[in-house]
Amino acid sequence: KYRVLVLPDQESMSDAQAALVREYVRRGGGLVATGHASLFTEERRRRRNFALADLFGIDAPAYAAGRAPERIVDSTPVRNELGKGRIVYIPQVQPAMEKPSNAAMTSQYWKLPLNWHELIDAVKWAAGGELSLDVQAPPHVTAELIDQKDRVLVHLLNYAAERGPVSGKIAVSVAIPQGRKVGAAHLVSPDHPVESLQVAMRGNRAQFAAPRLDTYGVAVLELQ
Repeated sequence: KYRVLVLPDQESMSDAQAALVREYVRRGGGLVATGHASLFTEERRRRRNFALADLFGIDAPAYAAGRAPERIVDSTPVRNELGKGRIVYIPQVQPAMEKPSNAAMTSQYWKLPLNWHELIDAVKWAAGGELSLDVQAPPHVTAELIDQKDRVLVHLLNYAAERGPVSGKIAVSVAIPQGRKVGAAHLVSPDHPVESLQVAMRGNRAQFAAPRLDTYGVAVLELQ
């Protein structure tokens, strides 16, 4: 039921898991993989090549013997198509700040990677069309979509709440199930009273603006 599967440097995969991913792509699924995805077996044994090399359209780097770290594929991102599906292979997620191996993963390292635009474009291309949810907001705002039987929920979280609320409106576009329409819509938050939302329908998509976000809020769209 998912439009895109992401393998973020998912190194260890069994042959059976790789076969499931391959069939998913053939049937129309999108795939985005980075780094050494599928290069090792489920028992952490290094393969001669990616298990999904036929999907990636590129071969794994030569084996670095001994204790040398695995090499990164020397290539720009590769886009490929197989059956009804689309695949993007990205050699590396480029960190904005290097973290020493003995350092704790504290918030100072929570940075968008240098090639974050590349990653977003890859997911959109692999999806082959519009995603179920699109949110225009500052980078420190994250969103999660939950479909329920008679309503759609869009959770919004401001990770920079200590610096203050998000000023200005947060634009949201969300896909609505075929044959349904939005009735009442409101924003629920522990930070302020319930607020009504004005929703405009564009085809099967509901569009609205969340007027404010302090720390946390849920846009609730009741379906008819």
